[in-house]
Amino acid sequence: MNVKQWLVNGTLTGAMTPAAILAISASLLTFACGSDAPNASDAKTDQPAAAQPSASQPPATAPNPSNELPFGRMDQPMADAVVNGGTVIASGWAVDDSAVREVRLYIDSHFRVATKLTVPRADLTGALPSYMHGNNIHGWATELDLGTSPAAHTILAQAVDDQGATHDIGSITVTVAAAKP
Repeated sequence: MNVKQWLVNGTLTGAMTPAAILAISASLLTFACGSDAPNASDAKTDQPAAAQPSASQPPATAPNPSNELPFGRMDQPMADAVVNGGTVIASGWAVDDSAVREVRLYIDSHFRVATKLTVPRADLTGALPSYMHGNNIHGWATELDLGTSPAAHTILAQAVDDQGATHDIGSITVTVAAAKP
């Protein structure tokens, strides 16, 4: 059974070798992009037909191979914290070889807010001197509303550099406690 048949039928026979896993992954990526779908009606897109890129056109903006991904950390809230509902402060830091455009925050896989670097972080100056770019404003902080219903929530922080490259810099779970009677 070849990879295209596996994609159409959704079943796999035989042992999975590393080469087979790579072939299937590459085919899934190609299939997801719509350029190698088993037939044209299987390739779903929200773009009108005229706006869809053709196989001969390069992507509108190709990633720059010399660009480093941004990196950093989410310092707050603490992992596995239990909060009484309402809002929490999320904070941390992010750096990049050129510049960090923003830090995006997601709650339970849903985008919530983008924030800028506005907090001085002198602690990074000695540790990461090549990423300072003449200042120590590499920290971020924002308030997140988790609601009041008792539940666990995953907060994800993602740094975005000035070329659009993204990197997840922290993921923690916070639990909203039940209100006390």
